[in-house]
Amino acid sequence: MELKDIDFSVLDALQEVLNSFEEVEYAGVNLTHPLLGTLRFILKTREGYSADEVLMKGLRQLSGITHGLSESIQRLLTQGV
Repeated sequence: MELKDIDFSVLDALQEVLNSFEEVEYAGVNLTHPLLGTLRFILKTREGYSADEVLMKGLRQLSGITHGLSESIQRLLTQGV
């Protein structure tokens, strides 16, 4: 899929999560052209797995990671560290 107006680092983090799944053969992101600002995200799953379902699983996991990070940072800030 091709996406615009999204930070590369978000898709980079998603690809890292997806590549840790056994049902994923390959997940990757690249910039199609610097002037267009379009990112291409590729997800190839192993036979028998739905790319849509695996993508949603990855998004849920990434969301959980970022939520945990946010809570940790908020705790540190309230402690004055």
